[in-house]
Amino acid sequence: MHRADVVVPKNYAEAMRSWQREFWQQAIDDHLASHQIRGTFKEEIVPHCTRVLPTQWVFALKTNELGFVTRFKARSVLGGHRQIAGVDYQEVFAPTLRAEQVRLLLAIGAQMQGCPLQGLDKAQVRCIRPADVVNAYLQSELGEDERPLHALPPGYVPTSTAPPGYRVVGRSIYAHPGLRQSGRAWHRTQRAQLLARGFIECQAAPCIFYKDLGDGKFIAVGTFVDDLLWLSVCDDPLAIDKIVEDLKGHYEVKLASSLDKFLGANFRETESGIYMHLRQYVTELLA
Repeated sequence: MHRADVVVPKNYAEAMRSWQREFWQQAIDDHLASHQIRGTFKEEIVPHCTRVLPTQWVFALKTNELGFVTRFKARSVLGGHRQIAGVDYQEVFAPTLRAEQVRLLLAIGAQMQGCPLQGLDKAQVRCIRPADVVNAYLQSELGEDERPLHALPPGYVPTSTAPPGYRVVGRSIYAHPGLRQSGRAWHRTQRAQLLARGFIECQAAPCIFYKDLGDGKFIAVGTFVDDLLWLSVCDDPLAIDKIVEDLKGHYEVKLASSLDKFLGANFRETESGIYMHLRQYVTELLA
């Protein structure tokens, strides 16, 4: 179905009343399953007066370059606006790709197309592929001093029973969407995995990682939270696939087969370069 045919609900109640209810419910079930598999929070019984962060569902759609829906998305989001600095979190900064850095990676990739590197076939010189990490925040463990209490998401059935005057809440063990420290926790996790695989963090832009393969060959990746932009310039057309497959031992990465869409922008690769445009965004904006 097309994006224009779907109304994204604003809350859990609207999702359950939607004519696409089964799709939203499946997205909710998948997200809760990820919580259970990872053990992202544990149930705690606390007095009713205990301060806890609110929890709500946020719904979204993932579409392809033509605007057709490829996935219904549901996330349980914690009310980070209620957090207290120094109590619920410490540091929050996490580097992410800026627009000019995305264009930089694309420009390098476009320039390398057909570049005569030693021992390389022209068809194998350059490979640019976007990817995204599934439930990235849920892969990132929080420090002992930044694990807040939060309300359980609507639709979640607790396994504990609270006595009168008490209630069952969750204690965050891993990062959750909405928490102020989640982006930093995820960057810390992702950075450690890339460094362990021989990548070097760019000093001028710590959201870009580079792996030198010698003889002018290299692999680079730019990170924007859970969105990744891979650039491979080497004689192995499966170089990116091998690294992503290795990362899957720690978290799930969905690797696109080609550069069609990244961070809302659309792309078309040609022999003369890479064409970048915002046709889908502008069309939806006009509509």
